Amino acid sequence: MALKAGIYAAFTLSFWFAFWLRFRSGLVPLELPVVSRDYVILYLVAVVAWGGLGRLLQLDHLWLASEPERWIKGGAWATIGTLMVVSFGAFFFRTYSFSRLFIVLLGAVNVLVLVVTLRIVVMLAQRGQKRGDKIRVLIVGDSKRAEEISGVIGTNSWVRCDVLGYLAVNGEVHRGAVPRLGRLDDLEPVCREYQPDEILVAVPLVQLSRVADLKRAMARVSVPSRLVCDFLKEVSSEGIIRDFFGMPVVELHRNPGDSLVYGLLKKSFDLTVAAVLLVLLSPMMLLIVILIRLTSAGPILFSQKRVGLHGRPFVLHKFRTMRPQSQDNSDITWTTPGDDRCTAFGRLLRKSNLDELPQLWNVLRGDMSLVGPRPERPFFVDKFAEEVESYNVRHFLKSGITGWAQVNGLRGDTSIAKRIEYDLYYLTHWSFAMDLKILWLTLRRGFRDRNAY
Repeated sequence: MALKAGIYAAFTLSFWFAFWLRFRSGLVPLELPVVSRDYVILYLVAVVAWGGLGRLLQLDHLWLASEPERWIKGGAWATIGTLMVVSFGAFFFRTYSFSRLFIVLLGAVNVLVLVVTLRIVVMLAQRGQKRGDKIRVLIVGDSKRAEEISGVIGTNSWVRCDVLGYLAVNGEVHRGAVPRLGRLDDLEPVCREYQPDEILVAVPLVQLSRVADLKRAMARVSVPSRLVCDFLKEVSSEGIIRDFFGMPVVELHRNPGDSLVYGLLKKSFDLTVAAVLLVLLSPMMLLIVILIRLTSAGPILFSQKRVGLHGRPFVLHKFRTMRPQSQDNSDITWTTPGDDRCTAFGRLLRKSNLDELPQLWNVLRGDMSLVGPRPERPFFVDKFAEEVESYNVRHFLKSGITGWAQVNGLRGDTSIAKRIEYDLYYLTHWSFAMDLKILWLTLRRGFRDRNAY
C-alpha cells in the first residue's frame, strides 16, 4: 500500500513541479497567461492514466520493485504512455491549450522522481532489516512444500521472514532442512509457543479437497492464514482467480479481454493512431493507387477472408501486389521468395510493407488492432490447429498489422512453429508497454526486413 501511495505521490509531485518550472519559476518566459484550471483538468486525466498504466506494469508490486532496473524501466514506459494519452487528449479537445514544453518537463521530472522514490523505498526496507524486524511464518503442509516455500522466502531481500517450521497434514516421514513442529492437531500449542505472525497453508493439488477442513482448523487460532495457490500453475500459467457471476474461476489461459484498462487503452490508441495515419498517409496511398493502376491490370485492393478475434472471420484489405488469380488458389497458396505471381511494383510494396497500409481501415472498423498476431487464412488455421496444440490461443486477442513474431523476422516463408511460439509469447506477456515496443521496432526494422517478399 505504501508503494502504491508513493507512486501516486511521485506523479503528483512531478506534475506540479513541472508546472512550477514552466509557468511560475521565471526560468521560461511566458508569451500568454496560463489558465491553471485547464491544468487541474489535465492532472485529473493524467493521474487516471498513470494509475492504470502503473497497475498494468505492476509498479505497485513489491516483488517488481526489488528489481530496480526493471521497475524503473516499467516506470519510464508508464510515463511515456501517460504522456501519449495526454498528448492525444490535447489534440482532440481543442477547448484546452497545453504547453508542449510542460509535457516534456513532466516526463523528465517524473522519471527522476521515480528514481528517488525507489531509493526511499530501498532505504526504508534496509532500515527495517537493520532493526531486525522479521515476520515469523508457520507452514501447514508437507516437508517438500515447506522446503519450496522456505527457499522462495529466503530470496526476498525486502521483507525479512523467519520460517519457524511446518505442521504435517499427513503421516509422511520428515526429511529436509525445515523443522517439523508436529501435526495439524498440534496447531494451537505450536502457535502459543512460537507465536507466528503468518500461517501459510500449502497443500498439493491432490489434497485440495481438504482446504475447507484446513480453513476451519485455522479459525481456532488468532493468526492470519493464507492459502498458497502455486498449485494453480499446474492448470494455469498465471494462476489468476476471478469472479464469474459470483463463482470463483481460475483462468486456464491468460485472456487480455479481462483487463478493462488495457482494453480501453488499446482500443482508443488504435482508433486514434489509425485515423491520424490514414489522414497523414493519404497522399502516399493515392500515389500507390495510381502506380498500381499504371503498372498492372486488375483491382487496386486485394481482399481476402482471414480469421480474427475468437476465431471469427473478417475481410482483410491490402494493396494488390500480384497479378489477378483465382480466389481458391490464393486462399491455399503460400508466397515464396521470387514468386512469379508478384508484379514489379508489387515486390517493392511488399519489401517496404506499404502493401499493408489499407489495413488501417480494418483497424478503424474494429476487425484488427495495430499490434497482435497476424491473421491467417481459414485453410491454414485449420491446418496449423491440427499440428500445434495451442495454436488457437492466438485468437484470444485481435489480430494485428504487426506483431512480436514479425518484428523478430518471422514473416513470409519462415518457420511456422517458431512464429507460433512468438505469438504465444505475446499472448502471455501482453501489455501496453510491449505494444509500444513492437510499434517502435516495426518502424525501425519494417523497411529493411529480409523476409519481406
